[in-house]
Amino acid sequence: MKVIFQCRPNLYTLSGGDKIQIEHTNRELEKLGVTVEISTTNNPDLANVDIFHLFNPSLLSLEPVLLAKQNNIPVVISTIHWDMKEYYESMFSVNKEYFRLRPPHYLANYLKNQAYAMAYNYWWYRKNIRDIQKLFSLGDLLLPNSQAEIDHIKQYFSLPTQSFAAIPNGIAIKDTEISPDAFYNKFKLKDFILCAGRIEYRKNQHLLLEALQDTDMPIVFIGNNTFNAGYTSICQALATRRGNVHFIPHLSQPELYSAYLNARVHALVSWYETPGLANLEAGYLGCNLAVSDKGCTREYFGDHADYCDPKNLGSIKTAVLAAWHKPKNSSLREHIQKNYTWQQTGQATATAYRSLL
Repeated sequence: MKVIFQCRPNLYTLSGGDKIQIEHTNRELEKLGVTVEISTTNNPDLANVDIFHLFNPSLLSLEPVLLAKQNNIPVVISTIHWDMKEYYESMFSVNKEYFRLRPPHYLANYLKNQAYAMAYNYWWYRKNIRDIQKLFSLGDLLLPNSQAEIDHIKQYFSLPTQSFAAIPNGIAIKDTEISPDAFYNKFKLKDFILCAGRIEYRKNQHLLLEALQDTDMPIVFIGNNTFNAGYTSICQALATRRGNVHFIPHLSQPELYSAYLNARVHALVSWYETPGLANLEAGYLGCNLAVSDKGCTREYFGDHADYCDPKNLGSIKTAVLAAWHKPKNSSLREHIQKNYTWQQTGQATATAYRSLL
């Protein structure tokens, strides 16, 4: 079986959860004898291709999908979708922080990000929904990451003839290769609240900082902090006001795993997560989880996490403090190990492909 993975053009220059999903799914499928070619162009070579598999359609063109349909190749779509209307609307309130906090270059960053907010709310959102509707309607099989995402997609889109199969995300961590010493020896940080992921509006780090202003537990952010310099400046201003906040722009994967082993809580209070690969990794490596209730987090973590409303400061604080004061136990790790591995993802994906052939 030969499969084309159709991916966003900047897959290799801008890392993200979809890239990790693509790489691990590819690896597991190849173990099962599936030949995978990854395409980031709008004109992929479809010779002898059995399945056309599209990832993250909100960032892709319709053109390669139409090409696959013209060649009578079954189209599979990993949807990676959650409605972003509430998130886009929140940008306006975030932008007010530039005037309250007055970080460096606040006026220029305000004007730039206010223009983005207006574009996303008054043009991009509607256009994107129309484009995704077209893409989804061309799919022979849609592969969301959860049943919650299936239900969400059915609520927002008209897809009377599409088939669905939930394909969970996973982790692949070799415990014998990880030590807490790698992170601790380098940064001298232990027993802290960790937030892993690039600094950006959707991850909502500024409200995490705002919610915890009157607490003193160490907070560590690990991830790209140049993606949106203006938003990073807001977070840094709030961090300065609070104190005991650390920004680490990049770590290798083993160093990040080591950071999880030193953290007490992983807090990801995003506007949505499906469910956040960092949450899976952190939970497996012993962190208590404080997570957004938007997206499919409850389906993945059940009673093993504390949940918050990402727009409510009190809710965020309550969830993080509950996770902080909760004793660690192995139940979350066992739950993730049993249900969410990339091996399971690969097997479920191969089964989905075979249903179309």
